[in-house]
Amino acid sequence: MKRQAKTHNSSRLSQGLATTANWLQDDHRDFGKLKSLWSRTHPRSPLQVLTKFSPLHLRSPSAG
Repeated sequence: MKRQAKTHNSSRLSQGLATTANWLQDDHRDFGKLKSLWSRTHPRSPLQVLTKFSPLHLRSPSAG
């Protein structure tokens, strides 16, 4: 049962990532739209997540 839940969550995650990637291709410059989209789906700080996946985090000691 735990395995089913994990599979479901990871498929939802990859689906969300694919949707976000497609959306970013459509309009990668509109950061405000991304922030509102992200805050609707993920209540946590969008900047925290974006900097985690951004190349800048390699040079930024404050990014966890």
